[in-house]
Amino acid sequence: MSNVAPNLNPRQTADLVPGITTASVLVVTTVSTIVGGLVGMFLYGMASPAWLAVVAGFSGTLIAALLRNTLLVSAWETADIKDAGTPAAVVVYALVASIAGSLAAYQLVSDVGQVWSGVTGMLAGLLSAGLLSLLMVTYRMEPEEEG
Repeated sequence: MSNVAPNLNPRQTADLVPGITTASVLVVTTVSTIVGGLVGMFLYGMASPAWLAVVAGFSGTLIAALLRNTLLVSAWETADIKDAGTPAAVVVYALVASIAGSLAAYQLVSDVGQVWSGVTGMLAGLLSAGLLSLLMVTYRMEPEEEG
């Protein structure tokens, strides 16, 4: 069996196989949005809308990052594509950023009026996934060489 990226660091593996980063972003966004909506539905009436949004966005980001680093990387290994996943530091930064994304979702929803908690959770998950995706793409970028 041949390996697509045999002795490369994690940042270089995404460039050899087109679409790895795009697939990661799509999976992370979809999973985080769905998990955020489910958490929002589950917490209906148990928490204030602001806390609901924060918990939904945080949960969506955490589950999406774990899924990306476990199942998605394993699936790519099955297809002989080497990918090291997203480092834990990037996931921690994304979890902190998910607070901002979740509160932004709460602010957007609160201006509309009475909205179902599942929608608040989905929007919190979506905005938090957007921030996670930006961090993942930034990590994968190659720095420009000077000179």
